[in-house]
Amino acid sequence: MNQEPSVFVSLLPLVYIAVTVIKGWLFARIAKIVGKSFGLYFVLGIFPISDFIALILLGNQDTIRCPQCAERIRKEAKKCRHCGHEINT
Repeated sequence: MNQEPSVFVSLLPLVYIAVTVIKGWLFARIAKIVGKSFGLYFVLGIFPISDFIALILLGNQDTIRCPQCAERIRKEAKKCRHCGHEINT
């Protein structure tokens, strides 16, 4: 008796690839928002074990945005290295 696989089983690899790409894109988008590399986090987001690595790296927030030019600078900075704006903390 030869049974054909169900439609769901035959679509499973496509669904897995789609979910993986979407997950990679989401990680990369979040990384871009916090000032990290889009491409690096897209690749990290695709691999299953890298979810934990990406979350750890994204959680490291030792920077703030300059109120003048919106570039990322260290929290300890007194002056923006991009525009020279004095940071009042």
